[in-house]
Amino acid sequence: MIKKINSAFAPIFLLLFIVLVTACNNEPETPSVLQLVSSTGQNYVSENRNVSGGTPVITGVFAQSPTSNVSLTKFLVTFNHDSLDKQPPVIYLDSTLAPDTKNFAMQVAYTPRNLANKEIWKFIITDSNNNTYQRVISIKTTTTVNKADSRYYTYKDVLLSRVKNPRTFLDSLGCIGFSSATGTSFPAYAAKQPEVNKQIDLLFNNTGTQKPSLSLMGSDSLALTALTPNDFDAIDNAGEIRNSYPATLGANKFENLKDGQVLAYKTTLNKIGLLRINKVYRTLDSLAIDVKVEK
Repeated sequence: MIKKINSAFAPIFLLLFIVLVTACNNEPETPSVLQLVSSTGQNYVSENRNVSGGTPVITGVFAQSPTSNVSLTKFLVTFNHDSLDKQPPVIYLDSTLAPDTKNFAMQVAYTPRNLANKEIWKFIITDSNNNTYQRVISIKTTTTVNKADSRYYTYKDVLLSRVKNPRTFLDSLGCIGFSSATGTSFPAYAAKQPEVNKQIDLLFNNTGTQKPSLSLMGSDSLALTALTPNDFDAIDNAGEIRNSYPATLGANKFENLKDGQVLAYKTTLNKIGLLRINKVYRTLDSLAIDVKVEK
């Protein structure tokens, strides 16, 4: 049975859970090696669930070795946008654990697509005998903005951050990369994975709170436009997005971003995107943006 905990105490709970379960290891039955821990916070997911597209979520993971002479060696997280789970999965996190690890706990932050569909997330632990233990979550995403016949995507209130979510603090971990094709944000540990990295268009790569900045992955097409925030709101078709790209040369990086600025860029799929800076959280090292991008 999944235990519910208050979100404010989730990190503490994971540590206490390790102590309590370890103390019970002298019971004759073998304890469950891998468990997904839930919380009362609305962004915590530990079982199949429907969420609004683009909603950041967290899955609490706890694992313990099956016996005293076996250790945990590897933690792997994958996702698959194929709702039937028949296509090769994408590696989201691949971590080799420290030698002689007996217990492992982590809060995994991820963002389901900002498109209506279903995706499969797998959390896998491997032990020193090369046995694997797996938990699977199916997430159905719903959205009222992006339709199958739309010629462009709209992503509202995307948060890029190197710290915890400034809106919820304890309920989210920082996401620094953004994929325009799926409306998905990625934390730093996921952005390092090759299959994830090649999906990312925008990277929040702040080196300090006084100069919040965005850069592109392998492109020099980021450019400031003359559009106002109201102009951005008025754009309602792909042609207007494409026509808004300025004639001036772009750059790989744009620093010292300010509220209300509208930037244009080219995605890894060579589509034109526009982004509006909604809010720069200088003291929290975070950035909130709206995005409109060709499909």
